[in-house]
Amino acid sequence: MAKIKVTCKYFTTVLGATKKDGETIEIAAKMSVENFIEFMSDKYGSEFSKNVYAEGTIRGKKFKTPNIYL
Repeated sequence: MAKIKVTCKYFTTVLGATKKDGETIEIAAKMSVENFIEFMSDKYGSEFSKNVYAEGTIRGKKFKTPNIYL
């Protein structure tokens, strides 16, 4: 399976969750952005998750969307 390297830079609250300002991670080349964020959430826990997702309700429907720059 082909792999790619992803360089992540962390700022403010995400930096606090990861305890580092950045890292390079090797992942499967076909991994989706959604799966990558879930992978990172599993790695760093709820403090990371609550800072990379925006959650709320619009017209009575709940939503969860990434709140990050790519």
